[in-house]
Order: sequence, then structure tokens, then C-alpha cells
Amino acid sequence: MFAGKSLENELQLSEVLALLRAFKQHGGCNLTLSGGEITVHKDLREIISVANELHLTTTLLTNGTEWTDDLIEYTANKVAEVQVSIDGYDELSNAKIRGTGHLLSRWKC
Repeated sequence: MFAGKSLENELQLSEVLALLRAFKQHGGCNLTLSGGEITVHKDLREIISVANELHLTTTLLTNGTEWTDDLIEYTANKVAEVQVSIDGYDELSNAKIRGTGHLLSRWKC
């Protein structure tokens, strides 16, 4: 939740994509991406795109606070499932962890 700056030994995009391809080659079929907050990963779209090309069933775990209309549109046909964490039963309790204004404010139907 409070990961801060990237570490020097974190996987590069080329390494992540090579792992996805090897995973598929060895029979992998379901991919779950999580974080911290996965939507702030700078290479998320490329990772999703390659996972989609490999026909991996992809799930994103998110707190839901960083989604934009553009990201929703991008993932709509590429991701099988999005799971949103809710950290409280009302705005006040959720805000203790996520900050104010996040509980269902962006998810109204």
C-alpha cells in the first residue's frame, strides 16, 4: 500500500513479457495482477495487451481509486475480471485507509 519508489531489482517489461510467454508455453492459462495498486504500474497496458494476445484469462486486483474512463475502456475487452477492494463499510471507515471520496464515488451505476 505504501510501496514508494521502484527498487533497482524489479523486473523490467521485457522480463515480465518473457515470463508471460513462458507461463503460457508451460500450460498457464489464468493470470492475476495485483500490487500495491496495479493501475499505477507504468507498463500495465502493455502487460495486459500481451496477456490478451496469449489468451490468458486475466484478473486485476485493485482498490479502485486510480481508474479513469480511458483505462476502463482499454481493459473492457482484454480483462476477464476486476476485483475491487473496499476497506470500510461506509465513507468514514473506508477513508481511514483510502482517503476521502473513494467509496463507491466512481462506481455508481
